[in-house]
Amino acid sequence: MHISLYLAFYNYWVENRCSNPVHISRRKIMQTAKIRSIATYHKTLGELCQYRYIIYEPSYDPRYGSAISLLL
Repeated sequence: MHISLYLAFYNYWVENRCSNPVHISRRKIMQTAKIRSIATYHKTLGELCQYRYIIYEPSYDPRYGSAISLLL
């Protein structure tokens, strides 16, 4: 799960010309990563933050999207 979610973030990062942060939609990321459970998504996202692979800044505005910064 960690690899598929990170690669989904990486894919969006490349599509946005490698700029941090990338604003994402949870629904689109879950489809790209082939994750069906919201609980699994949030657990894996939290662990990627804990392991310092990404920085996650939640947004509660559905039009704006949450911000993800990849730490390469």
